[in-house]
Amino acid sequence: MNPISNYSVREKFIIGLALLALLSVMVHAFVVEPYTQRVSALMDNLEQGKTDLIWMESVVGRLPANSISVSDTVFSGSLANLMDSEIRELKLKPFLSQMTPVSEDEIRIRYSSISFNRLIEFIARVNEQGLKVKDLRISSGTKPGEVDCSLVLVST
Repeated sequence: MNPISNYSVREKFIIGLALLALLSVMVHAFVVEPYTQRVSALMDNLEQGKTDLIWMESVVGRLPANSISVSDTVFSGSLANLMDSEIRELKLKPFLSQMTPVSEDEIRIRYSSISFNRLIEFIARVNEQGLKVKDLRISSGTKPGEVDCSLVLVST
C-alpha cells in the first residue's frame, strides 16, 4: 500500500507546498546566493582594478624613466669602471654587496637593504649610459621600502 494514499487531498497539497518551498530555499541557498556573491566580488575586484589603474596612471609622470631621454649613448672604458663611478656618484657604496664582471659586456651587481626608489634611480641612470638590464631579482629587505637585489647589466 502507498503511504501517500493515506493522506487527504488537503494534506497532499500542504506537503506539495512544503516541498516547493524547500526546493525554492535550496535553489536560493545553493545557486542564487553564491552567484550574487561571486558577481559582487567580481564587481569589487573590477572597481579596485580601476582605482589601481587611475593611481598608476597618475604616478607614471613621476617615474624617473619618463623624464629621461633614452639615447644610444655608448660609454667608453670598462664596464666595471663605469659602474663604480655611477655607484659612487649616487652614493650607493654602503648598499653594494658584490660587483662581479660576468663577461666583457656584462656585470652582476648585488645590493643589500637598498631603498627601492634609489635602485630605480640607479637603473634609470645606467640605462642612460646605454646599458640594459638582462636579469633582475628583487626580494624584500629588512625594513619597509628596502630591498635586496641582484641585477645583471649588459652593454648594448
